[in-house]
Amino acid sequence: ASVDHGLRATAAHDVAVAAAQAERLDVPFRALSVHVERAGSLQAAARAARYEALRALASREGASLVAVGHTRDDQAETVLGRILRGGSVRALGGIAPRRADGIIRPLLDCTRADVRTFVVAEQLPFVDDPSNLERRFLRARLRADVLPALCAIDPSVVAHLADLADDARAADGAPQSVRELLE
Repeated sequence: ASVDHGLRATAAHDVAVAAAQAERLDVPFRALSVHVERAGSLQAAARAARYEALRALASREGASLVAVGHTRDDQAETVLGRILRGGSVRALGGIAPRRADGIIRPLLDCTRADVRTFVVAEQLPFVDDPSNLERRFLRARLRADVLPALCAIDPSVVAHLADLADDARAADGAPQSVRELLE
């Protein structure tokens, strides 16, 4: 499935790329559209609408899990954002590998670069979401400015932040990693 949030004119193209890839792989595909409330955080509202649509589709299809593509870099950005906002130890747990509502993140232990390398090597089509470059969003600023500066100091900072998330979830009694979910 791919979701058009109705926020970008190019979103229909993104969904079409996903649909074409699903057809090449001979797997079922569903194009979803959502309405995003423009109150509060736009990214949070888009995420809530997207997950609601994906969970509803899963329910209709008889699926108990919905896999999304968050990576280790997304985890590091989340933890860093929560540190900057003064998050608790529980908040430092970042992105959970599996949520109670069936959202799973099987790529959470993979870096964004590793995923892109695989996609390019396999000649799979992909699109880059231009909103990831919009510095009005904290995550975009962290991705474009802060994490590269931190990586210049310590190239392992993404791994350290992701490990911190694992440790915080362990302290809270939650699954520490994708590997733990699979065991």
